[in-house]
Amino acid sequence: MNTTTDYTYSYTTGTVTSTDGTTIGYRQLGTGPALILIHGSMQAAQHLMRLARTLADDFTVYLPDRRGRGLSGPHGKYFGIDREVEDIQVLVAATGSTKCFGLSSGALLTLHTASTTPNLNKIALYEPALSVGDAFPLHWAERFDREIAANKSTSALVTVFKGLRVEPLFNCFPRFALVPRTNRIMRAQRDLPALDALEEVLPHVRRPTFDGLDHSAPEDRGAPERVAQTLCEYFV
Repeated sequence: MNTTTDYTYSYTTGTVTSTDGTTIGYRQLGTGPALILIHGSMQAAQHLMRLARTLADDFTVYLPDRRGRGLSGPHGKYFGIDREVEDIQVLVAATGSTKCFGLSSGALLTLHTASTTPNLNKIALYEPALSVGDAFPLHWAERFDREIAANKSTSALVTVFKGLRVEPLFNCFPRFALVPRTNRIMRAQRDLPALDALEEVLPHVRRPTFDGLDHSAPEDRGAPERVAQTLCEYFV
């Protein structure tokens, strides 16, 4: 392992090898029981460093870079949710973790992993990007899969934006203007039945809310300390 300092955060790095041979790199900090943090789609491990630092007093925190990012290898020919679940499963086995937190699409990966990984028995999901019924159009998914398989990641990203009907938004405005608009979209989606449906089928569910916070709360630019407090109460 190597020791690195990122601003005020010191951490070590390590790697595991996934089922298909892809290298999955991670950051590690803290002491205590193992806890894995899974970032969202347009993020990497560094976006959850404040959350990890706050949790590091109570846990050994592992922040993997999902495929195609940072310390990890490329998406690979057969990229999809099954490959990413395998990535997390390998990290669970290597760290002995029984706990995992996921943000947005990372929350969906955490949920899928827990459903097939007996050792992972306590998970926390922050606003999983879950579609129930016709909440999100999915007619574009087949084209997206083809483009990912062909290693056309830029084309695949455009397909997602067009499919979710957000492409004009991303093309016409700078990031500082997109962030608040995207947060408003996410707040509107909270009124959809997705989380209600999930709560009905999962055992032993707790569903806290964070008044005044938005979809980016666990990230470094959000309010990760508030999220960490709830996670500590839940995971300890």
